[in-house]
Amino acid sequence: MIQIILLDRYIILSYSSANSEEGETMKIIENIIPVLHVSSLQNSIQYYEDKLGFKLNWEDSSFAGVYRDGFGIMLHQNSSLVQQQVWIGLHEMDALYVEYVSSNVVFIQKPENHRWAYDMKIEDLDGNILWFGTEPKTD
Repeated sequence: MIQIILLDRYIILSYSSANSEEGETMKIIENIIPVLHVSSLQNSIQYYEDKLGFKLNWEDSSFAGVYRDGFGIMLHQNSSLVQQQVWIGLHEMDALYVEYVSSNVVFIQKPENHRWAYDMKIEDLDGNILWFGTEPKTD
């Protein structure tokens, strides 16, 4: 069922499936993928594969999709670089830290424990920051 609600100047569409439970609406968003600007698509693909453990999913003249553990990042070759940060939630960080140390990844912040997260930050070739984190350590 589709429900259209007019609220002030906004139109709100609400979708529900015949298979959904009473009051539950169908999910519309499938995924959210960050897009990072890079100066050289080929160099960045190689870095994400060789240093960070991502795999190339697809590529065209100025875009590429890389993924790891089923999650992706899009790389966009662009002359006007804008450094960005991406939060990447982890199940386990220490093994990834050891992997990245052995790959000579540039760390902005080595793993630190905070009351809100156990996190670390690395920088890619173009200054984009990949901010990895998991639940805080309790011991």
